[in-house]
Amino acid sequence: MSTRELGRRGEALAAAYLARQGLMIRAANLLAEARRIPGMAGNSSVTPDWSVVAQRIREEATDDWNDQVAVDRFVKKGGRFIRGSARFIAPGRLSVDGTTVEAPKIAINAGTVPVIPPIPGLSDVHYWTNHHAIETKVIPATLTILGGGPIGLELGQMFGRFGVKVTVVEAGERILGPEEPESSALLTEVFEREGIVVRTGAAAEKVSMDGGDIALSLSDGSTVRGEKLLVAVGRRAPLAELNAAAIGVAADVCQVQANVLASNNFQSPGVCTSISHHAWLTAFDETARQVKSPDAVP
Repeated sequence: MSTRELGRRGEALAAAYLARQGLMIRAANLLAEARRIPGMAGNSSVTPDWSVVAQRIREEATDDWNDQVAVDRFVKKGGRFIRGSARFIAPGRLSVDGTTVEAPKIAINAGTVPVIPPIPGLSDVHYWTNHHAIETKVIPATLTILGGGPIGLELGQMFGRFGVKVTVVEAGERILGPEEPESSALLTEVFEREGIVVRTGAAAEKVSMDGGDIALSLSDGSTVRGEKLLVAVGRRAPLAELNAAAIGVAADVCQVQANVLASNNFQSPGVCTSISHHAWLTAFDETARQVKSPDAVP
């Protein structure tokens, strides 16, 4: 088996998920719980310190964003690891930075990448994606979040509980658009109670710098400013970067929610997915079928 990396370090999904859920969100929840003590169980004074969380993310969850331990574990299992940017040449054949890799079956485990909307001026500013938010060692005083979906809302509430002034901008009529309206209403109420501003029904039309802040001009004529801008409007599978058209797969065939990618080269659940362990299991399962030996499955 072979694996490849898209971008600087790949998706590092397992580490990022652990960092966000086990450390960042848990820490923010502790702050929220401590603030509920007055009037219920005594008195409390809460002083958030993001540096503690940032250090734990590097030491406990990501090994300072170094994946060598996971690579070594994979290689010891008998896998072949190649680091680089891969592109399909033909069915069963990849080019990884000039090195050709061939296999009868190829599992696409490229994860997902953020959707970056074509807003005038956005490419001229240093905006954040969810990766920047998780990796940051210093939190901003103010943060604008473009997109009212789960990732942006989760990070927005977390940063808000650490004292950041957060504004969420959603072009649709409500946040969490695909979910039940009651969910949107409840979360909007919670955010307002926690001091998070929610702007809906106003699309972003332009991005520019305003002094040290990033200014987001909206379709209703207003402007939202923040020290940082987090772009969280959705995610996509990087099939175009993989040149998946070479194996007959359209660039938009696999969305974040998809669990099956069927082509003339690989047909199995979990082949195109943002969840890394699904693709690992798929690969091992396919290997076992190829050699027809249960010992092939670790």
